[in-house]
Amino acid sequence: MQRFSRCGLFSLAVLAVALMSTSVARRKGDHATSLSSFADWNIPELIDHLNRADLEVFAEPTQKNGTLRQSVFLTTAKRSWRDLIFLVKYPSRIQEWRGIVY
Repeated sequence: MQRFSRCGLFSLAVLAVALMSTSVARRKGDHATSLSSFADWNIPELIDHLNRADLEVFAEPTQKNGTLRQSVFLTTAKRSWRDLIFLVKYPSRIQEWRGIVY
């Protein structure tokens, strides 16, 4: 009887490990899928997502006649291209970048 108990416990442990590894693999797969779909977004899709999440953002192209499909400034307040393009990208000037992402 004791030998059966050891075999039963061993089998139960193997089964538990198999189920946990399957669960973890499934979660990693879902996470990878969501990350890859995020990586496929373009800038207007990102802006739309942020605005639907109640994070009001404004976008301004980094080039004067550029589009929102290239590189942009994302801001929490409406700013002109001229205000944004002359911001100095240097750590000591970080306070000027509050509410702005390049």
